[in-house]
Amino acid sequence: MNGETIVVGGGVIGLTSAVVLAEAGHRVRLWSPGEPGATTSAVAGGLWWPYRIEPEERVGAWALRSLEVYAGLLDRPEETGARLVSGVHAATPPGADSLEPDPVTAREIVARCAGLRPEIAGARVLGHRVGLRPERAGGVRLEREELPGGGVLVHNYGHGGAGVTVAWGCADEVAALLDV
Repeated sequence: MNGETIVVGGGVIGLTSAVVLAEAGHRVRLWSPGEPGATTSAVAGGLWWPYRIEPEERVGAWALRSLEVYAGLLDRPEETGARLVSGVHAATPPGADSLEPDPVTAREIVARCAGLRPEIAGARVLGHRVGLRPERAGGVRLEREELPGGGVLVHNYGHGGAGVTVAWGCADEVAALLDV
């Protein structure tokens, strides 16, 4: 490898891509517009599930590769901190595009959680944070682009709420596209 590989984005997709590239021998620099704690990945619960994103013909392989990595992490919980827990999924309201917490939505979330686990009803809320999950028409864009002057740009964005589900599979593909 010559030069530096720059990964733009500090959420689960960017971080996973940076790890895979570093492990493949790339010198990686991560650029993120904010602090790591300000990403959606830092405030969202990470879950793996059969999420409907496009392109359908590629998503299955990405998701299965990610599941394989997570299974390996679960084999070493003392070392990795990974734990398997059950949960439920609640849909994001359509048109959700604000990073400002909504008090009504927050109360509804706590009420739904308390319906499943009554002890939550009396829990003290420490704060509210909102994260957006950017997606794009046409699904995930993961492709190589040759730039003038010999540079290479690998697009890897538009995962919506499926970041954790497909992160490792997408990261492997990013590395393969860079090493062509």
